[in-house]
Amino acid sequence: MGTTMKPLILNFLDLSTPEGSFARREPDEALIRVDNLGITRGDGIFETAGVIEGVPLALEAHLARFARSASMLDLPEPNLDLWRRVVVDTAHQMADAGVLTGVKFCMTRGIEGEVSAPTGWALGFIADDPTAVRRDGIDVVKLDRGFRHDVAETSPWLLQGAKTLSYAVNKSVLREAERRGATDVIFTSTD
Repeated sequence: MGTTMKPLILNFLDLSTPEGSFARREPDEALIRVDNLGITRGDGIFETAGVIEGVPLALEAHLARFARSASMLDLPEPNLDLWRRVVVDTAHQMADAGVLTGVKFCMTRGIEGEVSAPTGWALGFIADDPTAVRRDGIDVVKLDRGFRHDVAETSPWLLQGAKTLSYAVNKSVLREAERRGATDVIFTSTD
């Protein structure tokens, strides 16, 4: 399901050195170049961790998937200590928000046509209240994914299982679900 986010905190990473660093920036500040491959091609990865009272949930699992996704896309191996610090710092800065918050952390390949360092950031946000879903439930529709169940093994270049910034298909299926009177989708395989 889609989530509406109200940005609260932004930490922008400097990934030009192996140890890296990060600094707090204003969420509405222009920081991403228009020729960044994350913008022009969706060439990057992300994770979103829920946050309760300033503590990111399942952070190690999110970091492990972040590293797997980077490997699948042939991105530089993320410095997980740096990413852990930036996510924890971003979450901690929202401890007093008093509502459901989350941290979305992203890494792109960098600038198109240049040998550049990846671009990275962690965005702390207020999320939609999930209690309505728990109370009212959701309607789902089944859609054919268009792949066999074993496509990740037979065709790894399709990046099945990588959490990438290329979310056009994911958003498209949610629009199709809405057209059919549903809120979410259950994918089926062709076999």
